[in-house]
Amino acid sequence: MTKITGSESRIFDLDLGSPDLGLVADAHAAVTDDGTEQTITTGFTDPPTPRVLTATSGGTTTDIKAIQVTVNGTDEFDAVLQEVLPVFTVNTATTVT
Repeated sequence: MTKITGSESRIFDLDLGSPDLGLVADAHAAVTDDGTEQTITTGFTDPPTPRVLTATSGGTTTDIKAIQVTVNGTDEFDAVLQEVLPVFTVNTATTVT
């Protein structure tokens, strides 16, 4: 693409630095499902950089049901967020993102 003589470039370069690779701290310790809807409001960590949300099913695989995890919170600017993760596969230990 050619630039018009006398015009300014509108392309900017911004160095955001390097991500904290290798820091995979859990946001919350494991929670045991008791068969009822649970609201967890304490015990969360506040990592220094944003993370991708995942939930991992575990325990006895024949006890894993088709449940869905919903996470409510705020971002770094205190804007309200809600993330609904995919449903776990019945009788299969998996991680959903």
